[in-house]
Amino acid sequence: LHYPLRRQRQMCIRDRNMVAALVHTGGTTGVPKTVKLSNENFNAMAIQYKSLNANYNKGDTFLNGIVPFVAYGIVVTIHMPMCLGMTNIIAPILSPKEFTEFMIKYKPNHTITVPTYVEHFVHDRKADSMNWKCLKNLGIGGDYFPEQSEIYVNEFLKNHGSSSIAEKGYGMTENSSTAGVCLVGVCLLYTSPSPRD
Repeated sequence: LHYPLRRQRQMCIRDRNMVAALVHTGGTTGVPKTVKLSNENFNAMAIQYKSLNANYNKGDTFLNGIVPFVAYGIVVTIHMPMCLGMTNIIAPILSPKEFTEFMIKYKPNHTITVPTYVEHFVHDRKADSMNWKCLKNLGIGGDYFPEQSEIYVNEFLKNHGSSSIAEKGYGMTENSSTAGVCLVGVCLLYTSPSPRD
């Protein structure tokens, strides 16, 4: 198709406060709500992760372990890796077993998922037989993560060559995902990254 030249040169102008997505809260503080996330909400998280210098590097691989219909899934596990130049492995992960299979298949540098998926992964015989030096960041959030699980995961990572620790994070849809997070070098064992602390 050939469009008139004037039409080809039209540019789409985006405002930083323009709504980029509608997502829903989980209802943990009451009735679930619809939240508008702007272009700036999306980009702020990517800029924050870049400025943290948390070993998220261009060319790294990122296994997306969070569903895209929650704020954290779309903002941090889809948008952020692409903005930082990482290869984003977007996989239909619907169970702990599938998460473990994708970890073994792709051996990603980074992933963020829920505690039950991580607990399955570190207890899997095949995963236990492998070297995980490739894994730089293992983000865990979205549910309760007991102290004994954190200790076990950290020992597993250390014993399998990874420089990562269990990086706990807690989200808040209205913040466009992360409300508090522990990353390598800025996380003490057993601490809650609560913004109130």
